[in-house]
Amino acid sequence: MIKADSRLGTTIFLLFLLPFCAVGIVTGVLAVQKMTEGDWKQGGFLSIFALAFGGAGFGMLAALLFGSRTLKREAELKEMNPSTPWRWREDWAEGRVKSGAKPRLLMAWIFAFFWNIVSLPLVFFLPSEVIEKQNYAALIGLLFPLVGFGAIVYAIHSSLEWQRYRETVFQMSSVPGVIGGALAGSILLNTELNPADGFDVTLSCVRRVRSGSGKSRSTSDTILWQEELERVAPVPRGDLPGCSVPVHFKVPYECRATDPTDPDDRILWMLEARASVPGVDFADRFEVPVFKTERSSPQSTEERIRLEEHGQEETSRRPSLSAGIDIRTNALGGTEFVFERARNSGAAASLGVFFVVWTTITVGLFLVDAPVIFPLVFGGFDLLFVAVLAQLLLAETRIVVESGMVAVRTVVLGVMWGRRARCDDIKSVGLSINAQMNRRPYYDIVLTRRTGPDLNAWTMIKDKREAEWLVDEIGRAFRRWQGSAPPS
Repeated sequence: MIKADSRLGTTIFLLFLLPFCAVGIVTGVLAVQKMTEGDWKQGGFLSIFALAFGGAGFGMLAALLFGSRTLKREAELKEMNPSTPWRWREDWAEGRVKSGAKPRLLMAWIFAFFWNIVSLPLVFFLPSEVIEKQNYAALIGLLFPLVGFGAIVYAIHSSLEWQRYRETVFQMSSVPGVIGGALAGSILLNTELNPADGFDVTLSCVRRVRSGSGKSRSTSDTILWQEELERVAPVPRGDLPGCSVPVHFKVPYECRATDPTDPDDRILWMLEARASVPGVDFADRFEVPVFKTERSSPQSTEERIRLEEHGQEETSRRPSLSAGIDIRTNALGGTEFVFERARNSGAAASLGVFFVVWTTITVGLFLVDAPVIFPLVFGGFDLLFVAVLAQLLLAETRIVVESGMVAVRTVVLGVMWGRRARCDDIKSVGLSINAQMNRRPYYDIVLTRRTGPDLNAWTMIKDKREAEWLVDEIGRAFRRWQGSAPPS
């Protein structure tokens, strides 16, 4: 039944593509005919239709044929390995995970091609619409050619990356990576690189959700966990040309395993490597298999891994705290962890630029008398951006441990609010990821209570090492007060 449904779906999709292919062929023939007659204007417009419809039709037809073979092979591997999902992909099973460089390059050029083909007519129509008819609202249409130009720049950059580095491979030490264990191996490059600052390698657990349908379909990635290795030195590959980058990550038992079963709600593990070198910088990423197996250890928790790496001494080495983060002793002998306002200037600046662009579009929708639903929706998001910007620029967060109590306080323009609990009621101190920007998570500190709601501090710490050290220090601070009766 499944195979029959699959064949039926393929047949229906094939019939759907045939008109696109036919329109592409017919308009292509007409375009050539017009050009041979000297009518370059009509020939040019017909060429755009031929490229748009024919490219879409024949391109999706090729993708359908290739995708059908891939899906067939994946189905065979699933039948052969029902209980070992890391063998459902050939590169995973072999322990040689290919990077996404080649597919990204292909998709970059496909997107640039179709976006520019579709938006090209605007370049011809907009000047007369704005200059002759004085319809200045039509200037919004310039956004489409500008996006097309940016897409071409990105595609050219991807081509330069491919020309220099080609496709890299992550050679796994063992398959799969283990939840409550480790992910280890080497990134193999075909080019000899020796960056001054080494390689930065990041492992992330990502939840990828696809929502909507048709043209309104969107994809969002949420980072659930992330760890980074900094300044990793490359090593020679022996007799082979190029170099390799050693990789070893400890993976906490609390993390979620790779889960590809639902295409609209997947759990992915992404391994990324970057290096600054003369010319085109190196950047590549791999989707790696990380699962719970018989080697998974429930004792390998986030807290235990942190203690093993940082040491369990009461006086662990203090890092250089970021600007705007301070630790103070107050008049009652307690400890205050202060996270001052406007600490994350980079995040605030990026959101500020996006806010200005979004506000400009919102105002434009009001000026051109667009249907009321559009400016209302855009305006609603504008208010959300204002709230987040105000939090980034104006909010100060304090975690205060004193007299047997721990409190989380937020101060905005002199107005303070917050919550507190007894130190004896605090079960643990940890981190949560509630914001991210450019695949970089920002960490909030969470004090988990034995009874009652947790105390969440909006700290937005960018450096995970710094965040983990602060978690340890807060834990030591409230443990000193445990057993002390708070003032009545």
